[in-house]
Formats: sequence, C-alpha cells, structure tokens
Amino acid sequence: MRETDPQTSYPEPFAGFIEPARIRPAFWRILIGCVLVAALLVGVFLTAFFLLEWMGLPSSFDWLQLEEADRQTSAKGLIFLLSTLGVVWIILPPVTLLLHKRGLRSLIGASGGGTRFFLWGGFSAIAIVTITLSLNFVLGAADFLEWQGTFDGWGGLALVAFLMIIFQAGAEELFFRGYLVQQMAVRFRNPLIWGLIPAILFGAMHYNPDAGVVYRVGYVVLTMIFGLLMTYAVYRTGSLHFAMGLHIVNNWLAVMFFGVRDEAELSSLALWLSPAPTALELAVYGVVEIVVIIGIVEIFVARRGNVA
Repeated sequence: MRETDPQTSYPEPFAGFIEPARIRPAFWRILIGCVLVAALLVGVFLTAFFLLEWMGLPSSFDWLQLEEADRQTSAKGLIFLLSTLGVVWIILPPVTLLLHKRGLRSLIGASGGGTRFFLWGGFSAIAIVTITLSLNFVLGAADFLEWQGTFDGWGGLALVAFLMIIFQAGAEELFFRGYLVQQMAVRFRNPLIWGLIPAILFGAMHYNPDAGVVYRVGYVVLTMIFGLLMTYAVYRTGSLHFAMGLHIVNNWLAVMFFGVRDEAELSSLALWLSPAPTALELAVYGVVEIVVIIGIVEIFVARRGNVA
C-alpha cells in the first residue's frame, strides 16, 4: 500500500525518475535511511583504518616528504580508502528495500540512452579541466603545475584506481542524486529543498580542515555547485548516467593527473601537483563547470527530444 505523499508533479523525464520513490515516501523513512547508511559507512571506515594499520600501510597518505617507495605504498593505501566508499553500492540496496520497497535499479533511472549520457558526462569533465587549465595559462599561471612523474608500478595502480573511482564516485551519485533527491522530491515541491539540501551535504562531506582558508571554503562551495549541477543534469535527463560519467572522470583526472598540495592524501598517484588554487582560479573553475555542464546537457537533451 502506498503511503500518502504530497501532490508533487514534475515534467518528464524527471517525473519518471522519482516515481519509484512514491511507494513509501514518508519523511521519517528518509531520516532513518540516512542514519543507517551513515552508521554502516562509518563502521566500514573504522574497519578500513584498522586494516590499514594492521597491513602496515600509512593512514595519513602524506607522501610529499617520503621516498618513492613510500609514495607507492601510500598510493595503495589511497586505493584501499577509495574502495571503502564503494560499499554504498552494497549498503544502500537493502536499506531502500527495507524502508522504501524499491531496489537498486530504481535509484539509477531509465536506461534508455544511458551509455551516451555517461560518455557525454565523461567528455564534459575533460572539457572542464581542459578549458580551466587553458584559462589559467592565459591568466599567467603557466608554471603552476609541478611535474611529479610516475613510479614503479604506476600504470597498474592507475588502472586499479580507475576501477575503484568508478565505485566511489558512482556511490556518491547513487546516494546524493539518487536516493536523497528522489525521496525528497516526492515530499517537497520546492527545488531549494530537494536540490539544495543534498548539495549542501555533498559539499560538507568534502570539507578539508587542514587546507588553507581560501581553498578550504572555496572547495566546499565548488562541490556544492557541482552537486547542484549534477542534480540539474538528473532533472533534465531522468537518470544518473550523465552525472556518474562526469563525476567518475572528474575524480579520475584529479587523483591520477592533477593533484593539489593541500590534498596530499589524495595526490599520491598524481602526475602533476599544483599549489592550492587562488580565489580567482576557483571562481574560474566554477564558471567553466556551470557553462560546460548546462550547455552540454541542454544540447544533448534537445537533440534527444526530451525537453522538460
């Protein structure tokens, strides 16, 4: 039996995307679902850190002052950490089945055109990075990247990292743009609620207390904007495919190619390192991602004929 839910109506394809969430939309179920997922994820993290210590792998991953051999060990530890976030793929389905009587597939959305949307999302991530780097050169930051190079076994670790990032970034989209957006959209008609709250939570999750003030605040704001843009892509396409493709490639580029010194724990595999970006560079990146993502989504959706 369906529980009573507000008379929320949306244009296609978003209406079809959130339809499975109408079966059991009570708000208390969302709260319990979030608590269960968070508690189980914390348990996995604690277990992961215990295993890292037991295996003799560094838990800080700060390799900047270490020798090459330690950088390689740090990279293995980073991959192990990334893999722990992927357990959301295992945690979330039983939670949604228990609380909402719906399965994993309903969180992803329609499969029609999914592969093309996924590939266009990946292309968007590459376009954003390319345009941003080009603009930084134009702005006079031609030497802001420092070559770090590879190390013995880098290629194999790069492949494993890519596989782990698929699960990690995909899991974040599954929870924030799948579970939260769907369940909240059937409860609240205002997009400031079902769009903004998941984006704020997503941004807060990326807070780095060890970074400088400008980068610490700017990065949270950028990830909030990124979350909103991913929600926009889901709203316009009716599935997570575009968002997953963009998020996966974006994270792969950040982990494997363009690291930041203020995030050394995530940069043990990066071929280049840059100093923490300035406020201007963060603003440039934000504008570029807004223009590229909205532009590509609108062009592709219009060609596909699913104009909301």
